[in-house]
Amino acid sequence: MSKHDQLEESLFLGLGLTALLRGRMKAFLDFLVKEGKLAAKDQKKFRKQLIDAGEKEYGSMLREYEKYVERVMRALQDVPSNKTKAKALNKRKKSR
Repeated sequence: MSKHDQLEESLFLGLGLTALLRGRMKAFLDFLVKEGKLAAKDQKKFRKQLIDAGEKEYGSMLREYEKYVERVMRALQDVPSNKTKAKALNKRKKSR
């Protein structure tokens, strides 16, 4: 599995976990209401606050991921290709 595939798989895993957690969050908030630890009228507001915070964190993580990919791509531009290496080796052989 290539690094690209691993990164892509990680992102999809994160999205899947997000979907799962939203469902679990609703169940947890229902539990808090049932136990009297959260007022029913506040449940929707609290859920929205949690989702907003999660989306903000996800956006931050995505920006960091994009910066990382950009750094890797710039670094790869400086790595000589196999063709370049072969040409350099042939040049050295011919000059001997």
